[in-house]
Amino acid sequence: MRDQAEGESRRVAELQAEVEASKAELEAMVGRLKYGELEQRSVAKKLGRAATQEQQQMAAAQEEAALVAAQIVADANAALGGDAASGAHPVFGELLRDDGHKRLYSASPTTLWAGTSTWHKQRAFRAERAELIAKAKQRSSVAGWPGSICVVESGGGGG
Repeated sequence: MRDQAEGESRRVAELQAEVEASKAELEAMVGRLKYGELEQRSVAKKLGRAATQEQQQMAAAQEEAALVAAQIVADANAALGGDAASGAHPVFGELLRDDGHKRLYSASPTTLWAGTSTWHKQRAFRAERAELIAKAKQRSSVAGWPGSICVVESGGGGG
Protein backbone atom coordinates (compact mmCIF):
# COMPACT_ATOMS: atom_id res chain seq x y z
CA MET A 1 0.00 0.00 0.00
CA ARG A 2 2.83 2.37 0.87
CA ASP A 3 4.63 1.51 -2.37
CA GLN A 4 1.46 2.28 -4.30
CA ALA A 5 1.13 5.68 -2.61
CA GLU A 6 4.78 6.49 -3.35
CA GLY A 7 4.31 5.43 -6.97
CA GLU A 8 1.25 7.65 -7.32
CA SER A 9 3.09 10.54 -5.71
CA ARG A 10 5.99 10.12 -8.12
CA ARG A 11 3.60 9.95 -11.08
CA VAL A 12 1.86 13.16 -9.97
CA ALA A 13 5.25 14.88 -9.69
CA GLU A 14 6.22 13.64 -13.17
CA LEU A 15 2.95 14.88 -14.64
CA GLN A 16 3.35 18.27 -12.98
CA ALA A 17 6.87 18.54 -14.41
CA GLU A 18 5.53 17.64 -17.88
CA VAL A 19 2.75 20.24 -17.64
CA GLU A 20 5.24 22.89 -16.43
CA ALA A 21 7.57 22.11 -19.34
CA SER A 22 4.67 22.20 -21.81
CA LYS A 23 3.49 25.50 -20.34
CA ALA A 24 6.94 27.06 -20.72
CA GLU A 25 7.16 25.81 -24.31
CA LEU A 26 3.69 27.17 -25.08
CA GLU A 27 4.52 30.55 -23.55
CA ALA A 28 7.65 30.79 -25.69
CA MET A 29 5.71 29.78 -28.81
CA VAL A 30 2.94 32.31 -28.14
CA GLY A 31 5.58 34.98 -27.58
CA ARG A 32 7.15 34.22 -30.96
CA LEU A 33 3.70 34.24 -32.60
CA LYS A 34 2.80 37.61 -31.09
CA TYR A 35 6.19 39.08 -31.99
CA GLY A 36 5.81 37.87 -35.58
CA GLU A 37 2.34 39.36 -35.77
CA LEU A 38 3.59 42.72 -34.49
CA GLU A 39 6.47 42.67 -36.97
CA GLN A 40 4.08 41.84 -39.81
CA ARG A 41 1.82 44.77 -38.89
CA SER A 42 4.82 47.08 -38.65
CA VAL A 43 6.12 46.10 -42.08
CA ALA A 44 2.66 46.48 -43.63
CA LYS A 45 2.35 50.00 -42.17
CA LYS A 46 5.82 50.95 -43.37
CA LEU A 47 5.02 49.81 -46.87
CA GLY A 48 1.84 51.85 -46.74
CA ARG A 49 -0.29 49.14 -48.29
CA ALA A 50 -3.76 48.17 -47.25
CA ALA A 51 -3.94 44.61 -46.06
CA THR A 52 -5.15 42.16 -48.66
CA GLN A 53 -7.95 39.77 -47.91
CA GLU A 54 -5.40 36.99 -47.46
CA GLN A 55 -3.45 39.07 -44.93
CA GLN A 56 -6.67 39.89 -43.08
CA GLN A 57 -7.56 36.20 -42.91
CA MET A 58 -4.10 35.35 -41.64
CA ALA A 59 -4.29 38.10 -39.01
CA ALA A 60 -7.69 36.79 -37.87
CA ALA A 61 -6.29 33.25 -37.65
CA GLN A 62 -3.30 34.52 -35.64
CA GLU A 63 -5.58 36.38 -33.25
CA GLU A 64 -7.74 33.28 -32.81
CA ALA A 65 -4.61 31.17 -32.15
CA ALA A 66 -3.42 33.73 -29.60
CA LEU A 67 -6.78 33.59 -27.79
CA VAL A 68 -6.71 29.78 -27.72
CA ALA A 69 -3.12 29.81 -26.50
CA ALA A 70 -4.02 32.33 -23.78
CA GLN A 71 -6.77 30.02 -22.55
CA ILE A 72 -4.41 27.02 -22.60
CA VAL A 73 -1.83 28.95 -20.56
CA ALA A 74 -4.52 29.97 -18.07
CA ASP A 75 -5.75 26.37 -17.79
CA ALA A 76 -2.20 25.06 -17.34
CA ASN A 77 -1.49 27.62 -14.62
CA ALA A 78 -4.72 26.73 -12.85
CA ALA A 79 -3.86 23.01 -13.03
CA LEU A 80 -0.36 23.66 -11.68
CA GLY A 81 -1.55 25.25 -8.50
CA GLY A 82 -3.72 28.29 -9.01
CA ASP A 83 -6.06 27.53 -6.13
CA ALA A 84 -8.69 30.09 -5.28
CA ALA A 85 -7.80 30.09 -1.56
CA SER A 86 -4.35 31.56 -2.25
CA GLY A 87 -5.80 34.38 -4.36
CA ALA A 88 -3.52 33.45 -7.29
CA HIS A 89 -4.97 34.15 -10.71
CA PRO A 90 -3.99 31.65 -13.44
CA VAL A 91 -2.59 34.40 -15.68
CA PHE A 92 -2.12 37.49 -13.52
CA GLY A 93 -0.40 35.69 -10.61
CA GLU A 94 -0.42 36.51 -6.91
CA LEU A 95 -3.13 38.90 -5.74
CA LEU A 96 -1.47 41.72 -3.81
CA ARG A 97 -4.49 43.97 -3.23
CA ASP A 98 -8.20 43.89 -4.00
CA ASP A 99 -10.06 47.21 -3.95
CA GLY A 100 -13.24 45.77 -5.44
CA HIS A 101 -13.25 47.61 -8.76
CA LYS A 102 -9.45 47.21 -9.12
CA ARG A 103 -7.06 44.40 -8.27
CA LEU A 104 -3.28 44.50 -8.11
CA TYR A 105 -1.34 41.35 -9.03
CA SER A 106 2.30 40.35 -9.22
CA ALA A 107 2.55 38.54 -12.55
CA SER A 108 5.19 36.58 -14.41
CA PRO A 109 5.97 38.63 -17.55
CA THR A 110 6.13 35.48 -19.69
CA THR A 111 2.81 34.14 -18.44
CA LEU A 112 1.19 37.55 -18.77
CA TRP A 113 2.49 37.92 -22.34
CA ALA A 114 1.39 34.42 -23.34
CA GLY A 115 -1.88 34.44 -21.41
CA THR A 116 -3.42 37.65 -22.74
CA SER A 117 -4.45 39.14 -26.05
CA THR A 118 -2.72 42.29 -27.20
CA TRP A 119 -4.54 45.55 -27.80
CA HIS A 120 -3.09 46.75 -31.09
CA LYS A 121 -4.10 50.40 -30.96
CA GLN A 122 -1.20 51.54 -28.81
CA ARG A 123 0.21 55.03 -28.57
CA ALA A 124 2.05 55.93 -31.76
CA PHE A 125 5.81 55.66 -31.50
CA ARG A 126 7.53 59.03 -31.54
CA ALA A 127 11.32 58.96 -31.75
CA GLU A 128 11.65 62.31 -29.94
CA ARG A 129 9.61 61.06 -26.97
CA ALA A 130 11.51 57.77 -26.84
CA GLU A 131 14.81 59.68 -26.83
CA LEU A 132 13.65 61.91 -23.97
CA ILE A 133 12.59 58.88 -21.94
CA ALA A 134 15.90 57.11 -22.58
CA LYS A 135 17.94 60.19 -21.58
CA ALA A 136 15.89 60.65 -18.41
CA LYS A 137 16.40 56.98 -17.58
CA GLN A 138 20.18 57.29 -18.06
CA ARG A 139 20.26 60.12 -15.50
CA SER A 140 18.10 58.19 -13.02
CA SER A 141 19.63 56.33 -10.10
CA VAL A 142 16.78 53.79 -10.15
CA ALA A 143 17.69 50.53 -11.92
CA GLY A 144 15.29 48.85 -14.35
CA TRP A 145 12.18 50.18 -16.01
CA PRO A 146 9.55 50.62 -13.29
CA GLY A 147 5.97 50.79 -14.34
CA SER A 148 2.78 48.89 -14.57
CA ILE A 149 0.81 47.04 -17.19
CA CYS A 150 -2.93 47.55 -17.31
CA VAL A 151 -4.99 44.52 -18.25
CA VAL A 152 -8.74 44.38 -18.70
CA GLU A 153 -10.40 41.04 -18.02
CA SER A 154 -13.17 40.40 -20.50
CA GLY A 155 -15.79 37.70 -20.75
CA GLY A 156 -14.37 34.32 -19.79
CA GLY A 157 -11.88 35.62 -17.23
CA GLY A 158 -8.78 34.19 -18.91
CA GLY A 159 -7.21 37.56 -19.74
